[in-house]
Amino acid sequence: MKKLLTVLLTLVSVYSFGQSFLDFSKVNSVTQVGDELVVKFQYFKDANLGEATLTQFDFQYNNKLLAYVSHEWQVTSTSAQKARNSWTGYSFTADSNKDATDYDGQYESLGAGDAVYATDADWSIERITIQDVDGYPTEAEFVKYTFTIKDKGVTNYTDYSDIIKANWTNFKESDGTLIDVTAGPSGQLLSLTDIKGGDAGNVTLSV
Repeated sequence: MKKLLTVLLTLVSVYSFGQSFLDFSKVNSVTQVGDELVVKFQYFKDANLGEATLTQFDFQYNNKLLAYVSHEWQVTSTSAQKARNSWTGYSFTADSNKDATDYDGQYESLGAGDAVYATDADWSIERITIQDVDGYPTEAEFVKYTFTIKDKGVTNYTDYSDIIKANWTNFKESDGTLIDVTAGPSGQLLSLTDIKGGDAGNVTLSV
């Protein structure tokens, strides 16, 4: 009986104090170097949490394996303010005392100096900010990104694993309350497998 009560209390805690999710996943099928990869970023709101009128998140992509092509806003509200910022040559070092997918916790750690950006020529940072008078709707997409897959043969990488990684979120209610956000069903990292083509490396022609 004691074990059963413990399980029930655990379940009540999970459903009473839930989390919202930042999820991202590839939209299309990619098979070879030169293909364009489309990635969507999406919001899943927990019913027990407040409405996010500010949604800001930060992710990074491997610029040796992907080339940025474009981004397309998916916001439907006409009153929303939108901004995209980017920095090349940096990567995010998470606070090791927190789960890497504790996105709001990593945001707080960044402000406290326990999570940092370091120079890293292989990575580029992308930051999306959306602010509106109304809360962001659940299951709505924020933005779609398009990247071109580059040839790993001219890099030090042997595969296309972990080419995109989410870093942190700053989702807030209208009164400034920070909303609890974690990784969605697709996880924190995006990897590709079985990409064909390329791998030529630096070719020298002899005449």
